[in-house]
This record gives sequence, structure tokens and C-alpha cells, in this order.
Amino acid sequence: MSFGTSYTRSRLACAFVALMLTMSQSLFAQGSGTLNGRVLDKTTSEALVGANVIVVSTNLGAAADIGGKFTIHNVPTGRQTLKISYVGYNTITVDVTITGDATVEQDFRLVAGSVIGETVVVTAQARGQLSSINQQLSSTSIINVVSAEKMKELPDANIAESIGRLPGISVQRNAGEADAVIIRGLAPKYNEITIEGIPMSSTYWGDRGWI
Repeated sequence: MSFGTSYTRSRLACAFVALMLTMSQSLFAQGSGTLNGRVLDKTTSEALVGANVIVVSTNLGAAADIGGKFTIHNVPTGRQTLKISYVGYNTITVDVTITGDATVEQDFRLVAGSVIGETVVVTAQARGQLSSINQQLSSTSIINVVSAEKMKELPDANIAESIGRLPGISVQRNAGEADAVIIRGLAPKYNEITIEGIPMSSTYWGDRGWI
């Protein structure tokens, strides 16, 4: 093979590689674009920091920064569907047209919505205290009542522990367990204990606080 033929083939190969690179760059430029924009509150125009913008049917997306701005690169050209979402706001889908080697600027405004969950009804505590509350409201004097149902719900070792939860009441303890109640600082020996309105005698002489 002569030197001239080899040189000519080398030049042809270099020209072919250069042509392929030019065509690849041209195709890449025509095949994708860039999307810039902001995600804002529709009412206040405040930036929604961390809002998600996703190009549907692709793995492309971005999150809004502190100013509500986002940028998505290499978005395929043509008509694309965007999904914009943010916690506490209604999710929207918007169609945009992406052109090759171009940047599309578009803002999106979301409307605040409500998060709907399952209904939770709490009735046990109110039902257990209903009678006690009625007694307190209808009483001619100032009283505090703890119902038996409420005591069952409390993790207390005895009645004194439960009564100690009332305002103005503290407990006297023996070996760590409450054994007498102190009403507004008054010594337990001045208390009177009744059951169904009947006064109970004390189990400790000289002190009515023991039963």
C-alpha cells in the first residue's frame, strides 16, 4: 500500500468522526431542553419551598428552593406533562411544550387544600365524666368529682392517687404509695370521708384521713 493511499484513508476517517460528532451534538441539542420556573401560592404569591415538580413518564424532576424556583435539565422536546405537588395544597398537572436547545420559563400557582382523613370519634372519656361534670355544675357548693369510669382509665395504685390529680389536692405517701390526701394544705386528720353520703370511721385513731 502506498503512503498516499494510507494518508487519504486517514483523512477520510478523521472527517467521518468529525461528522458523527457534529451530528450527535446537533441531535442532542434538538432532543432536549431546559425548564425553569417558580411554584407559588395562588392567593399570597408566597414561594412554596420544597414543592415537587415532576415530568410525567420520566425520571426527571426537581424541588423548589427557598425562593420557590426550580430548574429541570434535559427535558425531552415536545409536549410534556408536569405534575406539581406540595403538602397542604391541591396537586395540579400542566402541559408544556419543550423545544430543542431552549429554555422554557413558566410559573405555577397552587391552591391551598385540605387533608382529608378518617373520622375518629372519642366518646369513652366524655361518657365516663358526664355524670361527674353534671354533679359539679348542679352543685350548690364548689366540688370536684372523679368518676369511677375515669379512675379505671388512670394508672393509679389506689383512690388517693386518683384524687391527688384534682386541683388543690396533694397526697401523703408512705413507702412511696399515697395513703392520705391533703386538701389545700389542710392536714389529713381534718378530712371527712363518706361513701354514698355516709361518714366512714377511720382505721387510725385520731386521724379521719385514714380509711
